[in-house]
Amino acid sequence: MGFLKLRSTGRATMSEDIKIAILKSLSASEKNWNWYTLDCALSAQGRGGQCNVAQIATLLSEQGLITISPNENPAMPTYAITENGRRWLESRG
Repeated sequence: MGFLKLRSTGRATMSEDIKIAILKSLSASEKNWNWYTLDCALSAQGRGGQCNVAQIATLLSEQGLITISPNENPAMPTYAITENGRRWLESRG
């Protein structure tokens, strides 16, 4: 089961269920989320290792649903849900 699909433009799109799972994880806790902690949370839900969390986070950021902030480790920026992300998630719930 793939969570990312390529459009005719070559850009990836994500399935709505993985989008919802990531946004729910981010909204459930104020912890410092990064690709690794999100991947662990997805694994606990039976979805880990099947998608590139960093790539999905970039797409969510481009959609205005999360923010990506630099961290001490450049390979692990932190993610946070935006108000737009919360509204989008509520509209699906």
